[in-house]
Amino acid sequence: MRGSYTYVDARDLSRDDQLLRRPRHQRGVNVNYSPVRPLNLNVAVTVAGSRRDVDPVRFVNFHNDGYTRVDLAASWNLMVLRGIPHRLRIYGRIENLFDEQYEEAGLPAPGFRCMTGLQARF
Repeated sequence: MRGSYTYVDARDLSRDDQLLRRPRHQRGVNVNYSPVRPLNLNVAVTVAGSRRDVDPVRFVNFHNDGYTRVDLAASWNLMVLRGIPHRLRIYGRIENLFDEQYEEAGLPAPGFRCMTGLQARF
């Protein structure tokens, strides 16, 4: 288990104003668990506070709401023994599990996404 907290006081000193697109508070928790040797499970939660932003079309400042994003991942390691040992790993990942709508750097973040794959190491 890992946790993090970031406090940012980034300011434009010429105007004594908070810089755009930087949340003042951001925190996260990451839990990794392996109930049996070949299986690995992971849950990551990121919570970002609200921040000032600017509309790229109208050039008007607005307040961008904070967000909470939850990601899940799992992998299963397989050993293949035929002369030379190979390591195969089947994995899957779900990003933005609850389809949270938010923006990063003025662009909409991707919504719910699923990925899966097979990795071979020799």
